[in-house]
Amino acid sequence: VAISDGHGGAPYSRSAYGSAFAVDVAEKEMKEFLLQHQRLLDELDSIDKQHRGDSIEAILKAGVKNEFQLIKNDILVKLDADFALLKDKIWSEWKKRVDADLTEKPITLINASMSTIDSMSPAEEKSLIGYGLVEGDCVTFINTDIKEAGATAVRKNPRQLYGATLICVGNYKHHYFVVQMGDGNIVVIDKNDLLLNLFEDDGLLANETYSLC
Repeated sequence: VAISDGHGGAPYSRSAYGSAFAVDVAEKEMKEFLLQHQRLLDELDSIDKQHRGDSIEAILKAGVKNEFQLIKNDILVKLDADFALLKDKIWSEWKKRVDADLTEKPITLINASMSTIDSMSPAEEKSLIGYGLVEGDCVTFINTDIKEAGATAVRKNPRQLYGATLICVGNYKHHYFVVQMGDGNIVVIDKNDLLLNLFEDDGLLANETYSLC
């Protein structure tokens, strides 16, 4: 399951596309990860089922190495390492989708004072600084509320137009894998109605998020 929220404001005028791309890519990459690791997850379940009564304390007290515990640890290390790469895969594929969309539907920053429009007052010209869709000699203004700081940011990184946040949860049997990119919250509620926040980061503030853009 994946959900994405686009950013508001003129510098993110294509965030509806960006969030749709994020959901598509996250679902695809998460599903691929689960399919590739089914065998390891099943093996993990098998070990837990056979040795549910074994505790690490008991193993250490007995002073013996538990072969199955070592195998389980190796599996967990492998899963952890592979899953750590998933966010980068989502980010990489999202960029490809965005760049392809930018190539197909290019957007440029237009300053009306530099155009051939000469019948407008300086104030009216200034108000037309924004995003324009360029098709041949025709320019269609999309946003007119862009501020210079936003325009500068988009010039440096056009992908910002597609900015969005993402939450994705993958499930295989009783195993759950979660990815969060940007602000939001993923909360687990157990059978006793106790809440557990999976991610806690004071840096995820409004308008300063580690989002896809």
